[in-house]
Amino acid sequence: MQRANPQLSALALLVQRFGKQIPGGYEVHVSASEMTTMSPHGIFQEVPDADGRECAGNTSRTMSLTLKAARFLTRSQRLSYRRKQTVIDPYDLTKPWDDARLQEWFLFGVCVAGKNARQTAAKVEAFLNHSGDVHAGDTPFTIVGRMVRDRKLRYNLKKHRLGQYDRITKAMRGMIKVDPETVTLEELEQIHGVGAKTARMLLLYTRPDQEMIPLDTHVLKWLHAHGYDAPKSTPPPGKRYRELELAFIREGKKRGLTAKEWDTKVWQQYAKG
Repeated sequence: MQRANPQLSALALLVQRFGKQIPGGYEVHVSASEMTTMSPHGIFQEVPDADGRECAGNTSRTMSLTLKAARFLTRSQRLSYRRKQTVIDPYDLTKPWDDARLQEWFLFGVCVAGKNARQTAAKVEAFLNHSGDVHAGDTPFTIVGRMVRDRKLRYNLKKHRLGQYDRITKAMRGMIKVDPETVTLEELEQIHGVGAKTARMLLLYTRPDQEMIPLDTHVLKWLHAHGYDAPKSTPPPGKRYRELELAFIREGKKRGLTAKEWDTKVWQQYAKG
């Protein structure tokens, strides 16, 4: 009797439990050719299928990019793979917010203050892939939670040069405890290292019809250029912040734009120089 391959059994269990869709936006593709491409160490070898496409042992995202399944951890029967697609594109926030993308957006928001958005998005993605040991069903919050548990959060932040290590370490510890779908503005502002600007940015771009504005540099520059007495840096939460926020929202409404549309338009205008 032919002995069952433990790595293939692990894959079968994974597919049986989740189907092709794995939590976190991944999809497993299984083909008969995997039977012949398994190495003694459980490493999948890439071979083309009948159509010339690489299929054996591959894990593909629901989007077009293919992610290689690096190895199986036979003892615990967990699939290990590397998430190689940038989930957050700060210049295109129109895609649907599934759990994985929503959580990564909240972590990105913690890290991006005062930095280049696209570079920070790439660094956050690399940070979440810090060892390649990402398991099926993981979300960004569970990955960070494991770093906290293993006391490696600050180390991995430094490894990927995300900066502001004291603030971001504390902010991430607090952020992974909230539910991004239901957390309120006030609850976000109570997290150490998450101010009024960051909290508003996180909610404005993930929930419909939000009447709030993150008073970032682009907003303050626009207000100052159009006759408002706006400071160069974000004011603290309070009366002055709210006055400037409402003034900017009113300017958007004059142009028939929602707060999100207006903020996006001005941000893109200043981002392009």
